Order: sequence, then structure tokens, then C-alpha cells
Amino acid sequence: MLVRFASYILPLLLLAACSSQPSKVDEQPEQLVESTEESKADESTAEDEADEKEESENADDSAGADSMFKRGLILMKGKRYEPARDLWLAASERFPNYAGVWTNLGLSQYHLESYDEAKESLSKAIEINPQFCAAHKTMGLVLRELGDFKGAESSYITAIECAPADGNVRRNLGILYDLYLLDGRRALEQYEAAKKLYFAKDKNLEIWITNLKSRFPDPEPEEPVASEQPANGEGVTGESAQEVPASSDETSSSDSEGASEAKEAAEAEAANDSGDTTADAQVTPEQGASE
Repeated sequence: MLVRFASYILPLLLLAACSSQPSKVDEQPEQLVESTEESKADESTAEDEADEKEESENADDSAGADSMFKRGLILMKGKRYEPARDLWLAASERFPNYAGVWTNLGLSQYHLESYDEAKESLSKAIEINPQFCAAHKTMGLVLRELGDFKGAESSYITAIECAPADGNVRRNLGILYDLYLLDGRRALEQYEAAKKLYFAKDKNLEIWITNLKSRFPDPEPEEPVASEQPANGEGVTGESAQEVPASSDETSSSDSEGASEAKEAAEAEAANDSGDTTADAQVTPEQGASE
């Protein structure tokens, strides 16, 4: 009976242990670009006039791009990544100036574990539009798989800067810190930021936050350490630092023991009169003038 009970509880313990740590499957790479309008890079046009033929061709191109986008999105959402990759490759040849086409191509290549090709596609998207957040977000995933953890961190941070409300980027950056850069404190910071940005509860996120908080509790505030008073008033500016002269009887005494006692008394009085010992830390005008 005990053996049966132990064999039953072991899988439960394993499941609990697995859920306390993030993994690759916990990442959220889906950042499909859904239309040509949001993927087209901003372009300043110096030509104000165009003939009707060119306008018609542009309209046909836009309609063709929208049609390919719709088909590509259906394939991606159905997790049919190979035909999706082939479609986005064809789209990149026909519409090479759309950052969204290159981003979706890079995302399909990421899912097929073609990380070098994905990096090239995403680099092309960023070249077309450096402010294209989806490309930076996906690049973070790709660079992490290529072992470039610092590059992945930089890509995530860029994505956060251009899309600060995207909780998924914060979540993925937290996983990078947690599992790959082994920086639990910064991971906790990103997980908590992601939690604030999510409208729905993320149970895994809650578990990871609880786990990291148990490992990295908030440090207790340090009590101020009283600074030591200088014994002889040296280094203290102001009137309080003036030397207290010894009496004539003390300086002229031939008795070494009496002189020692007089010196100790004078030093003690100087220490008591010295006041705030932080005066020697003040910046002089000469120091403040130099950069």
C-alpha cells in the first residue's frame, strides 16, 4: 500500500517542481504582424505627383500584400510553419520593403529552429524600420537560442522601450535573466513588471515570483553607523577643531606620567569640542570647479 501511495505522489511532486521554474515552452514568441499597414516602414516622399498608372500598380501591390498576409497568418496560427516560411519567403521577394514580412518570416524560421536564417530575416526587418518592436522582440528569442545572451537582453530592452505596455517582452526578459544569465533579482523585477501589465492572471508567473521572493527577500534597512570622533581634532574644519593648549604647568612638568595625563586631558577636551566630524567631507570650491 505504501509503495502504491509513493508511486502516486511522486509524479505530483515532479509536476510541482517543474512549475516552479520557467522553461522554453513558457516563452511567448507569438508576435505576428497582422497587416501591411503596421509593417510598412515610414517613408518620406519627395514626389508629390504620380501618374494614374503608378497609383494603380501601388494599389495592386497593396492588395496582393494583404492577401499574402492573410494566408501567412492562417498558416502560422495553425502552426504550419514550413508552408508559412515558404509563403513569407515568396512575400519577401515580392514585397521586400515591408518589415512585417521579414519579421513573420523570421518568426516562422524560429519555430523551425533555423536560428541563423531567422536572425538574417529579422536583421533585414530592423534595417527597414529600426523602430519595429515585433522584430526586436523576436530577435531576443533568436539570439538567446544562438547563445548570445547579452544580445538577447539588448533586443528585449529595445522592444520594451518602443512597446512599454507589452507584458510578454517583460516576461521573456525575466526568463532570460532567470535561466540564462542567472540573475534572480533582475528576473524578479521583470516578472513583477509583467504581472502589472497583464489583465489576466498568469499562474506560472505568480509561482516564479513567489519562488524568487523566497530566495531574494527584501534587504532590511541598515542602521546608520555612528562615525568615530577624531582623538586629536585633526581633519576637522571650523573653530571646534582648534587645538586646546596645554597649561604651562603641564608642559613644564618634568614628570613623564604627569605630562601624559595632561596630554590625554587636552586630547579629550579637543575631541569633545570638535562637534560634527563630517565637516572634512565637504567639497571645497576648487574641487567643485573641476569636472
